[in-house]
Amino acid sequence: MSYSINAGLSLSIDKSTWYQITDDNRQPLDFPYEIVEKSSRMAEGTLRRYVVVRKQKISTSWSSVWSSSTMTSDGNKGGAWLKSFYDANVFIPIYLKTTNASVNTQNISTTSGFIPTETQATISGYTSGDTYISSFTAPNSTNNVYYGFITGFDYKVVKRSLGFDLVDITFEFTEM
Repeated sequence: MSYSINAGLSLSIDKSTWYQITDDNRQPLDFPYEIVEKSSRMAEGTLRRYVVVRKQKISTSWSSVWSSSTMTSDGNKGGAWLKSFYDANVFIPIYLKTTNASVNTQNISTTSGFIPTETQATISGYTSGDTYISSFTAPNSTNNVYYGFITGFDYKVVKRSLGFDLVDITFEFTEM
């Protein structure tokens, strides 16, 4: 039996039409923060730090992904589409949505947020022997929507072929 899940990364210009980017050979999503601040030392040697704002950055990469969307295993947008989207929208703000698997734990009472192995079978009938539920079988998912700019994009063709290429892509997005 196969399960279909949403792509981990979707892009939109107007927040009404979402384009799902392929998960084929995608590396993990990285969520570091960019802190806009001013730091300076005073005459007596103490440090003064003024934090203006903290912005979310999202970065990921794909290795040897199909350039054509018709070749991806999940049917989502491929490397060539992502490059075209970047070229057309590099200087305008866009919406980025991440889809993360989550587990409905409202019926489980734990003090530390940890789901013990003994109660794992009570979560919607899942009988995994581990405390981890994969995103393929998770009962629901959460979406986080960010608004900002594509701040980094690299596109490298690693293998040429007739009708398609295999490409390496690095993608970085910074919240406004």
